[in-house]
Amino acid sequence: MGSFNRQVALPTLHQKGSLIAPIFYEVLGVEVIEIAIDTDQFGTFAGDIERSRSPLDSAKAKARLALEVSGLDAAVASEGSIGPDFEIPFVTSDVETLVYLDKREGVEIDESFKSFDILALLHTFEGRHGLEEFLVKADFPRHQLIVKCMGPDGLLVEKGIKERAHLEYVIKRFQDLKTGDEITIESDLRAHASPTRQKNIKAVAKILAQRIASRCPICNKSGFGRRSWKRGLFCSDCGGFNEEAIRSEYLNCPSCEYRHEGKVINASIEARHCIFCNP
Repeated sequence: MGSFNRQVALPTLHQKGSLIAPIFYEVLGVEVIEIAIDTDQFGTFAGDIERSRSPLDSAKAKARLALEVSGLDAAVASEGSIGPDFEIPFVTSDVETLVYLDKREGVEIDESFKSFDILALLHTFEGRHGLEEFLVKADFPRHQLIVKCMGPDGLLVEKGIKERAHLEYVIKRFQDLKTGDEITIESDLRAHASPTRQKNIKAVAKILAQRIASRCPICNKSGFGRRSWKRGLFCSDCGGFNEEAIRSEYLNCPSCEYRHEGKVINASIEARHCIFCNP
């Protein structure tokens, strides 16, 4: 239990408080208060509102707005990025970013967590072909769905579908309204609608809470932890030097910029990861 006896604002319309608040209370002893802010204004998974900022910048903007609206002096905000992974081809990943802003202490701390455990599927509706198989793969109704198509006045979007009768109604309504483009059914990736995403938000919340609890040995402010890597390793087989291979972690303070080398991750690199053995 921490000793930070205070309240922290959380901007959300998607029930993220139930995911983040218990972790922050257990680790930090703070009370996370949900603030009803329309966070969709920063962009949506469904694409009806464009995302113009990076995930980190979006989370910061949400947190700043929560400070303004709530009148509290600390806020935490979340943003998820779900899609094709940048490093592994043909794999979908979920990168969850969480930001903590503390006006009293003058610190800004962020953490992220990447997981491949995310249900993010899309189905093009063509009659009944493949629909039942898709619904099983999409774990419906435990995971909610979105239905989209282009209507006479623009994009039609129905979110939060968690009953079969509702799904059938929306499909029929969109069939009557669509202007030629296909109807698509996809996973609703908002936090309250996606149990797999909920696990990832909890994971990043724990990482961030532990980071907030860590004090800098120089200035004693919150947020001391790993921010970068020391790179460069020799191959244990050929002896070649791999510049990008991770050797150890660097621990940083977000306030005074104090940094020192942390634990060693690898002492050398195996041939299967070496750029010379496997160019």
